[in-house]
Order: sequence, then structure tokens, then C-alpha cells
Amino acid sequence: MVGIVKFGSLERRLVRRMASDMSQTSSMESNQSPKSVKYCHCGSLIKLRTSWTDMNLERRFEACDNNQKNRVGEHYFRWLDKETCTRGKNVVPGLLRRIRMMETEMRETEERKNVLVNTLQSLEA
Repeated sequence: MVGIVKFGSLERRLVRRMASDMSQTSSMESNQSPKSVKYCHCGSLIKLRTSWTDMNLERRFEACDNNQKNRVGEHYFRWLDKETCTRGKNVVPGLLRRIRMMETEMRETEERKNVLVNTLQSLEA
């Protein structure tokens, strides 16, 4: 199953620079017109989605709601965007981990700052 990961704006800008051939879409499902509606052999609607995994970040695909782990022949699944290059697959996940770590450090630093400010304000009162 394709995992969903949420990213901050800094991560998105970095990934777009590093993998400019990837889709720029941010929607999880398209606004499909009635003419373009497709169904899987199981009867479920096939929807346009966007992968948010490190290996397939912002890569669009079509899939049946019942599709899991891209099992061939069981439910509909098809990539719409080209695969990320090998270099991108090797570099981008590490960069994203570093960015997430820095964002966590920034949040923790902001929390410590707020505690110190509150402590100083209570001492002044």
C-alpha cells in the first residue's frame, strides 16, 4: 500500500528542486468528469492519487480503492508519472530525514524558548 506522509513547505521546495521531473500536483484525488470515470473489475471506483512516500514522492497513480501492495491481477493499479531516477531515490530520502530532524529541533527550541519567556515573565511580576 502506498503510505501517506505529510511534508512542510521547505521539504516540498527541496524535493521539487531535486526531482523536477516529478508531478507538481498536491491533490489526493482528481475532480474526474463523469466521462473519465473508471472502475476496477471488482466494481470499485478507480481514483487518481498522489504518492507521498520518500521513494515516490508526489508521483501520481491510478488505483482501485481495494488495491493493496500493487498485487498484479487482483485490483487496478497504474503509475501515471515516470519513476524517480536512481540518484533521486538515493539522495531525497536522506535529505528529507535531515529536514524532519531539523524541524523537530526547531519545534523543541521554540518550546524551550516559550518556557524561558514564561519563567522570566513570572519572575518580573
